[in-house]
Amino acid sequence: MDVQIEALRAAATQLKSVLGLSISPVGVRFVFHPEPLTDQAKQLKQHRYCQALMRARHGEKSGAFAAENPSQAPQAATQATCACGSGGPVMRIIVDGQEREVVALPLIFENYKEEGKPAVESTANELLEMVKVYNPILPEAENAYQQVLLREYASFLARGA
Repeated sequence: MDVQIEALRAAATQLKSVLGLSISPVGVRFVFHPEPLTDQAKQLKQHRYCQALMRARHGEKSGAFAAENPSQAPQAATQATCACGSGGPVMRIIVDGQEREVVALPLIFENYKEEGKPAVESTANELLEMVKVYNPILPEAENAYQQVLLREYASFLARGA
């Protein structure tokens, strides 16, 4: 198995070089039940394929994306469109006195709640990194976003949403 992984890494390096990619290529494996998940994999709930790819792109090495029916995922009234043709919920927040629309924030909050993540500083760091997967955030705005995300997540948890 290690030989296969090394061969994949070499191929990825070559692909990155040939195509002039700034990031490494990633992949997501679909697991159809009753096939069991490995110890290295976790089921991503309420994720579309493009979302799983973005998580992998940002270094998450969980391994598998367990298929589910994304049409059953809860949707907010306001949707953002995705290159895959799906829509995702958005949430409006106020950052530095300006209203900002944050794609996928309701789903991110729900996933963090399911994982039992508390509204603390380390979670704020993680929230910011996850939000940046779906939303462009200027480096100089990151601290302001981080404070607002933590406050909004604490409010989300308090509401029992």
